Amino acid sequence: MLHFRLSLISCDQAALAVRESLRRKLCDCLVRIGQGGWQNADVVRRWETSLYIARYLKPNYVKLGFVGGHLDQIDPEKDPEKERQRLKGEVIEELTDLFMETGVVRNRHKFLNDMINREKRASTAVGSGIAVPHLRSMQPRELALVFARSRDGVEFDSPDGKPVHVFFGITAPEYDDKQSLQIYKWIAQSFLQEVWLMDALLEAEDEHEIIGILSGLH
Repeated sequence: MLHFRLSLISCDQAALAVRESLRRKLCDCLVRIGQGGWQNADVVRRWETSLYIARYLKPNYVKLGFVGGHLDQIDPEKDPEKERQRLKGEVIEELTDLFMETGVVRNRHKFLNDMINREKRASTAVGSGIAVPHLRSMQPRELALVFARSRDGVEFDSPDGKPVHVFFGITAPEYDDKQSLQIYKWIAQSFLQEVWLMDALLEAEDEHEIIGILSGLH
């Protein structure tokens, strides 16, 4: 008989509830795999990613609003495109500060430059109000995840031209792409398959509720 143990590292009741929910769902998942109900490899990868979220995404890595980046802050007397780039730069600055909260980024200035250069190559906004800023760099010591949302939406050079409401940030060392790519794929699949997800994240009351929603996806 296999025994599974999820270590409970926080006394916060919300965190305990999330981990207990994951434990029960993981056991159910393993039963279903044993019964041949799902494709084993894909199920294991998705549950493994859910556990990454519970491990790496903490309440102080979640941002519930942006100071800058709002379209109503555009100066009508200046070049509209330059103004949009300015607003996006403000959002990148705030996301950089959020990544700094994780404690794994070595140098803020260098990491910010890496973020800016990554966005210059191609915007990480994917449309439909979603952006997944992802960066492999020399600055993070290990994988780090952050989440940010804006109910009003902010400028981030989205391909559909619309404001972005939800940001899921991923950074990892240059040599480590396995986990970050797995999480990126999981995010894309989750938003495609779970039509309720965007509304749930926008309506969530606090950081713990957002983490609970994301950790409970499978």
